[in-house]
Amino acid sequence: MQSQFQCCNKSKLTNNYFCVKCFHLFHKSCQERVKGLITIDGHRIICSDGCAQDITTREQEHEDEKNKLLKTINDLEVRMLDQERHIALQQKQFCDLENYCLEMEKKFNNEVDSYRQTIQKLQSQRLDMLSTEQNLIKGHKDELNECRRN
Repeated sequence: MQSQFQCCNKSKLTNNYFCVKCFHLFHKSCQERVKGLITIDGHRIICSDGCAQDITTREQEHEDEKNKLLKTINDLEVRMLDQERHIALQQKQFCDLENYCLEMEKKFNNEVDSYRQTIQKLQSQRLDMLSTEQNLIKGHKDELNECRRN
């Protein structure tokens, strides 16, 4: 692939210089006579003040974009840390609530067991009282029957 020089229509590509901004090619002799060229190093040049300003502007834009991205990354890292703290707090609160519920369930079951025991005890006492009353009634009937026989 042949490239043409920006300075003239020659196509010979020896001792060429190129602009790092716009990639235009210049012969050595053309590079030496064109005013406003800035030599960076070796065969790299900036072909005009406009190119130099554009490079500076682009570099500044890249730096600004880099700074914006770094700030965004930092903001996201801070937000992620906040969310991790919030998640850890919610997990602790969930564990505390779960433990409280388990304690309440245990307390409720103990109370239910206590009430069952009380009911069983009262039923047992009631049965004993009924049995005693039946024995008294039977004893009174026997006495009454004996009195009638006498």
